[in-house]
Amino acid sequence: MSLHIAKDFDKSKDPSLMLEMVKQSGWVNGRGVFKHPEGAVGVKTVVKLGESEGADIIYSLEKNKSFSAFHKFGESSKQIKLVPTAHDRKTQSKDGENVETVRRVSLGVTDSGKSFYLFLEAGESQLMIEAIRFYLTFLFNKRNNA
Repeated sequence: MSLHIAKDFDKSKDPSLMLEMVKQSGWVNGRGVFKHPEGAVGVKTVVKLGESEGADIIYSLEKNKSFSAFHKFGESSKQIKLVPTAHDRKTQSKDGENVETVRRVSLGVTDSGKSFYLFLEAGESQLMIEAIRFYLTFLFNKRNNA
């Protein structure tokens, strides 16, 4: 997953907040691999998020609430969902195995029938919050200085 600010070449336009997701193609040594043949179809999706959607995502991540949005343009439709979940994290100590239930968020994008999913652990959720805050600050500063 990539969350980035796309700067428009037209200086009169606001920058955009883009969410990009790429399907995992496999595993190598316990790490995900995301390489696909050039020109492969249905392995990547990009969603342009509005500023209120960015604020809604921050709220949902901070408050552990669900978020859902739907975009339609022509024949293309995209649905974005954030759903809070929990999972057990096992750790070893000198006293044996410990199990701790930790929060995480399921991020899903359905793009014209193709699904992209990702679990965000607590640190990844916090990074997403900070990236969106950075974008909103960048956007508001740009508007104030225009």
